[in-house]
Amino acid sequence: MTILRFSIFALGMGLFSLLSACQLPGQPTVSDATQTGKVAFAANREGRYQVYEQDLVSGQVLGACPSDSCTQPAWHPDGRSMVLVSRREQNYELLRFTPYTGAFETLYTTAEPLGSPQWDTTGQRVTFHQGAINTERIYTLSLGESPKPLGMGRFPRWSPNGQQVLFLQADRRICQQTLTATTPTCLTPVGTADFYPRWSPDGQQIAYLTQQNNIWRLALMQADGSQRRVFLTDQVAQTPAWSPDGKQLAFVVPGELDTSGENAPTRDPEQAIWVVAVDDAKTAKRITLGAGDTLPLWTRDGKWLVFQSSRGGETQLYRVPAIGGDPMRVTPERATHLLSDVF
Repeated sequence: MTILRFSIFALGMGLFSLLSACQLPGQPTVSDATQTGKVAFAANREGRYQVYEQDLVSGQVLGACPSDSCTQPAWHPDGRSMVLVSRREQNYELLRFTPYTGAFETLYTTAEPLGSPQWDTTGQRVTFHQGAINTERIYTLSLGESPKPLGMGRFPRWSPNGQQVLFLQADRRICQQTLTATTPTCLTPVGTADFYPRWSPDGQQIAYLTQQNNIWRLALMQADGSQRRVFLTDQVAQTPAWSPDGKQLAFVVPGELDTSGENAPTRDPEQAIWVVAVDDAKTAKRITLGAGDTLPLWTRDGKWLVFQSSRGGETQLYRVPAIGGDPMRVTPERATHLLSDVF
């Protein structure tokens, strides 16, 4: 199936997107599709999940979905298009969506569930997982070719040099596999519970979560699995994200026991965004006051953190200066918004 299949639909959706684009009052329309400061997300604004691009400066929104639902958008390296997962009746699809034209292109179709698509840095290949929970398989897909299997696992992530794919096995070990290898190399040992591995921007380190006494801790290791260590020994952590320069990590701290104050201990049920310098764990700083905040992602200029939060009752997207400050709501409509990627 090619982009021609959606030509009529794309034209209609392109006109629809331009006519119905949501802008904040007084803000200009953004015409440069490659600029940084754009958020990709899925939202059920019209009763079904569609994918959207929203500009952080103008507030302009472009979105569509040619099927029953569209989720998990991930930016192409040039910032002009995204790959996403589509559900059409009994099939799943990988689609390429160009918001400023409304065009969709089908890259792959299967009857099995798909998840975690991501472009490599060249923009010529996509990695994703396929299959039922705990039986997922990792694939790579070069444009115009059939998918190639790598191994069993889920949540794949390309290395910055595009030569390896990092993923999580069903036994909760973190593994990586080069494109020319026939078997993966596991970086964490059997018997541990690890999660959410993320390459550093230079590909030299991996940040991840490791479980100790049923508590998730932020950990670091070298790209070859050596020098594994818990980075924040006294802090519960979730969803780490590297800053673009590789010098900081943003992460989430869920509600913990608070032993300060005359009424201590009390439990704060909220979640907050924190930032820490990679070379000094003592610099960990709370960025938001905490109100169900989760999944922080950096803008590519490193100035902002975009995150998902339930502070307004609905799941909305917010941004906050990376040095701290007052969060500002990004999404203006009342609906469930699921943050996926930031450009």
